[in-house]
Amino acid sequence: MAGIGKELLRRISLVDLVEEHSLSSKAVKELNITKTAKRLTHLTLLARTGSRAILRCIGDSWAAAGVYDAAQDPENLPKYMGIGALAFAVIYLMDYAVYDRYRIL
Repeated sequence: MAGIGKELLRRISLVDLVEEHSLSSKAVKELNITKTAKRLTHLTLLARTGSRAILRCIGDSWAAAGVYDAAQDPENLPKYMGIGALAFAVIYLMDYAVYDRYRIL
């Protein structure tokens, strides 16, 4: 169970994206391709990491908004927490499906 919490914190803090981008950048530098192709590949990786970070920040914002709204209006706590948690989960599942599972981008 501690492993799940640790992995969730890594994903929320975007540490895994930084690690993945640095490993990918090192791999691109070691490729035996032209300088222009390396720049294009690096730009593609940068765009992929940036779009992934934005998507995750949106999910984190939804979760934070749910917590904030629940603190402001305790009567509707289940509704606000549920909406925030649902949006957080859906966006993280989208991130997983698009970038990890199917590697669309």
